[in-house]
Amino acid sequence: MEFYNKNFKRFRESKELTHKGIADMLKISKQAIQAWEAGKNKPTPSNVKKAARILGCSVIDISDLAPEKPLRGNKHDKLTEYLIEEMLNLSSEQKGKLVTFIECLKNENESPDTNFV
Repeated sequence: MEFYNKNFKRFRESKELTHKGIADMLKISKQAIQAWEAGKNKPTPSNVKKAARILGCSVIDISDLAPEKPLRGNKHDKLTEYLIEEMLNLSSEQKGKLVTFIECLKNENESPDTNFV
């Protein structure tokens, strides 16, 4: 797995998270985060997925880890594949907006603002 340490650092800084802040959220040491950003070490695939959720980005923004494929036989199989394909063509900013929009959809008490259009 390739880890895009510069992208990770950019996303972390855009969320105004310190090394310690994101390390605490991931339940790892701040030295591990520093090593990732310096290119001295790579996170596990599990930590890449967790970090992407925390940073509001996709795993493909910070690694070459492919999104998980939907299970065959799932009735939403084709829709899921279509959505993944479309997401691969989005800019990082668009992906961030999509994540925010999905979070709003999951929370019935909030409504997305008009910045998504």
